[in-house]
Amino acid sequence: AFLRYLFSVIAALSALAVVPCVAQSIVIETITDDLNYPHAIALLPNGDALISEKTGQIAIVRDGRLLEQTVANVPEIYVSLLTGFMDIVVDPSFAENSQVFYSYAIAEGEPWSLVIAKAKLVDDALQNPQIILKITPAAPGENLWGGYITFLPDGTLLTPVADGGDTRAQAQRLDTLLGTVLRIDKDGNVPPDNPFTSNPRQRPEIFTYGH
Repeated sequence: AFLRYLFSVIAALSALAVVPCVAQSIVIETITDDLNYPHAIALLPNGDALISEKTGQIAIVRDGRLLEQTVANVPEIYVSLLTGFMDIVVDPSFAENSQVFYSYAIAEGEPWSLVIAKAKLVDDALQNPQIILKITPAAPGENLWGGYITFLPDGTLLTPVADGGDTRAQAQRLDTLLGTVLRIDKDGNVPPDNPFTSNPRQRPEIFTYGH
């Protein structure tokens, strides 16, 4: 019986259609070279592109050209060698809610912190901005990389937080957000099926750790 099953699997695999590789030509066109440390690109349903610049601006590309004006009402950003404005992504339901999500560094004395925020994009301006997550405790110095934002199919989002360089041992702990990948919903709440929600000594935002 096992051999018959094995042969049937082999026969099914051998019957799969082979899709030939077709050579494709790629044309590279420079739209602009006038950006200040571009970090991320978010594509809008209407064809516009938003480009986050580390120095604290969101550039706009419309109809294939870089506009002179940038997105208005961008929050104050803490900019240094390794920090500044990080990622920007479009809500999967942007057509209904006009929301964008973005990450950036803030300085409230020392040390600095990474935050995840959201806002409505209306007439090339951020409206009703809200910080939905602030990384605490903050990393000493300026070695905290991370802040990329990815949406999962269930609508929750993931964002990585680096280990802070000199504090890399904290990546093995569950009472700190350093060295982890976090999972939250669009309002910054912790999904109930996150893996570390039952122990009050552990940060419930953590999805994976040790990074």
